[in-house]
Amino acid sequence: MKPRIAAKTAAPPSASSAVTLPPIVHAIGGSIGSALAILTFYPLERIRVEIQSQQQQKKPQKSTNRSAHRIWMLSETGDPLWEVLEDQQQKQSNCATKISIGQNKTTTTLIVGNQLGYSADDDKLLIGSPSVREVSLGSLSLLTSQCISITHHYLDRIFEIE
Repeated sequence: MKPRIAAKTAAPPSASSAVTLPPIVHAIGGSIGSALAILTFYPLERIRVEIQSQQQQKKPQKSTNRSAHRIWMLSETGDPLWEVLEDQQQKQSNCATKISIGQNKTTTTLIVGNQLGYSADDDKLLIGSPSVREVSLGSLSLLTSQCISITHHYLDRIFEIE
């Protein structure tokens, strides 16, 4: 019996043996994609916020409407956040005797900046609005993640008191 000899055939090139790109190319591609996304959506977001702010200022405030919206802008020079939260809790507990809690709805938005602070346009838009109040966690500069953690801690303490 003759031994069989396997014929060598050229294997088609697989995807893994094709050109592999160095990690720097992937990093640059991701950076370009991220920059394009920011350049595309940031102006649209700014326009949306500005339109909402203008609509909020044009709306007449009804005294019968018990729902409210608070906007707090975190800055180093604002009112201490803990005191603001305590005041809000005190007002809400005083008001709860007159109004059932289901009717007294309030939405609060906390705006947190980055290490560069707010841009001049953001400052003008936010500080010029009567519905925005500057609040502070102190004069020390903190990371955004630290600000969020401290704010959550304050909120947990306030709701723990109730």
